[in-house]
Amino acid sequence: MKRSLLPALILIVVSFSEAQTITTVAGGNGYGGDSIQFVYPYGIWLDHSGNIYVSDQTNNTDQYSVNSRVQMFRAGSTSATGGITVAGGNGPGFGADQLYNPAGICMDSSGNLYIADFGNNRIQEFPAGSTSLSSGLTVAGGNLQGNLPFQLSDPEGVFVDNSGNIYVADADNNRIQMFPAASTNASNGITVAGGRGLGAEAYQLSYPDAVFVDGGGNLYVADYLNNRVQKFPSGSDSTTNGVTVAGGNGMGSNANQLNSPTGIFLDRSGNLYVADFYNNRIQMFPPGSDSATNGITVAGGNGFGSDPDQLANPTSVYVDTSGNIYIVDQLNNRVQKWSPNPAGITSVTNAETISLYPNPNNGSFMLQSSGNIGKEYTIYDMIGRVVAQGNINSDKQTITLKNISAGAYTLEIKGNKAVRFVVEN
Repeated sequence: MKRSLLPALILIVVSFSEAQTITTVAGGNGYGGDSIQFVYPYGIWLDHSGNIYVSDQTNNTDQYSVNSRVQMFRAGSTSATGGITVAGGNGPGFGADQLYNPAGICMDSSGNLYIADFGNNRIQEFPAGSTSLSSGLTVAGGNLQGNLPFQLSDPEGVFVDNSGNIYVADADNNRIQMFPAASTNASNGITVAGGRGLGAEAYQLSYPDAVFVDGGGNLYVADYLNNRVQKFPSGSDSTTNGVTVAGGNGMGSNANQLNSPTGIFLDRSGNLYVADFYNNRIQMFPPGSDSATNGITVAGGNGFGSDPDQLANPTSVYVDTSGNIYIVDQLNNRVQKWSPNPAGITSVTNAETISLYPNPNNGSFMLQSSGNIGKEYTIYDMIGRVVAQGNINSDKQTITLKNISAGAYTLEIKGNKAVRFVVEN
């Protein structure tokens, strides 16, 4: 980390990444089939207890035939923690207890696990508490590769909404298919976005890689070959035009560009996180973004590599309610967790300290300091807007924010940048 000292200031404003802690929470032990290893992991999801689920592919050789599985890592896991197989792991195949290069995954509110079983052109559902001995139920596709309503072709992503409807990023068919709750392999899907050939028109998609549905039924699609994220309104169909909410300015690494987006996630405040695959970074776009909006790099962006602050072709991203960002770092065969620092930052001299707690909070927290840290504070949201300002009247005071939405914020004291914190409603 780089810091510069200025006269009469304790600590200058530091970069966003300095308010983060980066840890490996799964994998990171090379390429392989042991419980602490992955072979090109792809999708990620967290359950209500903070357990981490990761889809693990295979290299189609006998050596790693135990892969093609979904691994579960207990909350608080590290690179030394072994994963538990909760789906597949019985060799790549078409059986009900098998998977073949699983891609995107998600869970419904009951803990049922849905898997885009890429190599088998189907979506498999495994019940909560399943193991490698469990059989999955085919809830979409599984009728050979094709473009008929009951077929899929290279499904990359899956999402289940609050009503149990299943949305599939049917990549090679350039469409998003929706299957009703309780569907089976005999069910027909309805095209709710794309499906009108490979292309870059507003009503077209080009190898969609991931899909996400917000609480209002709006559909977000990682449009891989078009280097953009498209948003379609609730009730859309194959004739509906999408609106570009991230990228769409050609392939590139500028703040308003993407390079082959693979994973997307919306947090509770409506911030959009994008796994920007070939740019080796996670970009965040605020609510209301369009193709002219600059994304903020919230993880990676430090070149292709295996250092803690680097990524190598990230495929999927998940953000929990505390603002922790979980990333499938595919070519490093690991899952990285980028966390807001709950303890604040200690000054250069170690004579003046700043802390903020609890973190997360509900908009009311204690600001505690020692030494001459300054007399004013400013709070910014994730895109740099000022949401609150005030005076520091004591070394321990309560700050209460009014009418503030859930999300991540930064408190800065004049001459110091304290801590990124999270508000929960």
